[in-house]
This record gives sequence, structure tokens and C-alpha cells, in this order.
Amino acid sequence: MLIIPKRHVTNIFETSVEEREAIHELAVLCRKTICEKDPDVQGFNFGSNVGETAGQKIFHAHVHLIPRRPGDAELPSARPD
Repeated sequence: MLIIPKRHVTNIFETSVEEREAIHELAVLCRKTICEKDPDVQGFNFGSNVGETAGQKIFHAHVHLIPRRPGDAELPSARPD
């Protein structure tokens, strides 16, 4: 799921405090709804790529809310070693 503010800004760091709070409130509501509809969801990835080097492809602020189920992806290690 993508959460996108109405006002155009290039990345999440350019949003206002009020916009970030609205994004967070919507994410909480969406998380609740997703969990109610799909009990297999046991976690979420929540974040934003900022800048081309970080993988940003669409240069309009947005946040990814990705529901995760056990075994749906290999978890990266916290440390490279």
C-alpha cells in the first residue's frame, strides 16, 4: 500500500509535521484494517526511499506500508557478518 500526501513534495523529509502525522494516522488505520481482514499478516514494513541512490523511483513523497506473512521473504541480517 502507498500512502501519499496531496501536496506535491519530492520526498518525505519535505512534508510538514502535520502531513507526517496524517500519514502516520492513516498508516495506523490501514494496518488495523489489513490485520482484521487477513489474520495471516503478522508484521509490516513501513518506510520510504529518499533519493535515487536509495532507490526512489517516483519523486513525490510517499510511504510504503507492506503487510508481511511468516515465510513470505527471506529476512536480511541486521549485520553483514
